[in-house]
Amino acid sequence: MDAGLSVRFTIDKAKNGKHMQAVEYMLQLLAGKGADYKRQVLHDWYLLMDLEQFSKKYPLREKNNVDRLLKKQEKWAKETGISFTPTIFINGNELPGQYTADDLIFVLRGFEWKEGII
Repeated sequence: MDAGLSVRFTIDKAKNGKHMQAVEYMLQLLAGKGADYKRQVLHDWYLLMDLEQFSKKYPLREKNNVDRLLKKQEKWAKETGISFTPTIFINGNELPGQYTADDLIFVLRGFEWKEGII
């Protein structure tokens, strides 16, 4: 059995700083792309965490209006009580607070063991 992993980010449209620029860039870049591409892009983003360097590696081919997505994400985060970034879900369940993103490899290995995969 596979584990479904989702990473959710909070969005505060009132903040027009570097974080918001990165979110908008990422949404534009990932629009209409497949899961493998998105996974690689997010991996590379967390290696660099610098929009200028990142945009050189992943230049935008075209700009898309992402306001609708930003509003939808902001509404969803408020409705579900997501208050920090990133919030990680495994099979639709939020990663318990005692774990961090660094613990994911161990959490997922435990999931696989419990499910009889390894």
